[in-house]
Order: sequence, then structure tokens, then C-alpha cells
Amino acid sequence: MRIGVAATPDVATPTLDWLLHSEHEVALIITQPDRPAGRGRMLQQSIVGDWAQKHQIPTLKPANPQELIGHIEELDLVLTIGYGVLLPESILSLPKIGFLNLHFSLLPAYRGAAPAQRALHNGETVTGVTVFKLDKGMDTGPIYTQETLPIDPTWRSFELLQQLAHLGPKVVERAFEMIANQELPREQVGVASIAAQNK
Repeated sequence: MRIGVAATPDVATPTLDWLLHSEHEVALIITQPDRPAGRGRMLQQSIVGDWAQKHQIPTLKPANPQELIGHIEELDLVLTIGYGVLLPESILSLPKIGFLNLHFSLLPAYRGAAPAQRALHNGETVTGVTVFKLDKGMDTGPIYTQETLPIDPTWRSFELLQQLAHLGPKVVERAFEMIANQELPREQVGVASIAAQNK
């Protein structure tokens, strides 16, 4: 498949590295616009932007989702990983299969921007990752694959995120196999909760 990846943070890197060496083509990287950083407030691109530059993959840094029009229609799908932008249905429908998301919780638990942090804060003993199809809601779409992870109570949030990030390739590969076999995702069931970012 011809894949686009919409991602910003370093948790996307294990899955990007796997995709690069898979049978799939990483045709486009979409990441957040460059931001001022450091003492000099110099513009810096995201970690995913650096990754795309290193591997010479075409990159888009749209200031708003409408700028994706004309760039993603020929892709089979776009995989989002911590992209940080809620996309409208008009954009989600552009790739042939749509958009998938790698989310760092066992949905429907901990929908939102900070699932690993909230799971730790709430003393959870198990979490995991979910690959699901994006729809107009916030992390509400049907699920392709999930993988659980026991939480070590000594982990800090960045350590938990590292562990979850390394589960990414396995669940994304299984989701892509389901799509190739024309298997449909299942609706989310269970108690939904929200993992909002700290203000």
C-alpha cells in the first residue's frame, strides 16, 4: 500500500522505522509546522520532520487541514500517530481507505491527547495500544487491533510511552493485514473515558 503518516512526536519513530523496511511505501509524511524552540527561539521542525528529511521522504507541514487537499487522494491510507490535530470528515474521506490512528490506550478507555499520562496518574496496572479507523469523533472509530501492556508502577510517563511506542509496529502490521484480507474493524465497546492534556 501507499501510506501517508501524519505524526509529530518521537513515539512515532518505531512504527516509521518498521514501515520504511516493510512491503509498504511511505509516500508522504505530514507533520506539524516548525515551531520556535530553545533560547534563541529558532524555528525547529518536529522529530518526525527530521526523520522524513533524513530518509528523503516528501513532507507536508499544513497550517490547517484544508492544505491536505490535493496531496492525499492517491494514497491508500494515512496513519496518524500523535499528530495533534482533529481532522474533519471532509479530509478523513480523501485517501482510498481513509485514516487509521495508532492510539496509546485500550480504547474506549482514555480517549484524548494524554492517555499514557492519565493511565499512570490513575494507578492503572494494564494499558496498551489500539489501531482504529478515524471518524468525526475524538478516538471513537471502529477498532482493527489492540495489544495490552502491563504497567510497571516505577515507570514515568515517558518510559511508559516508550514501551507503548514499541508495540506500534506489531499492531499496525496486523491492522494492515486485516485490510488486505478485507476484514472489517469492530465497533468500540466498554466504558469510555477521556484523557485530556494538562492545561
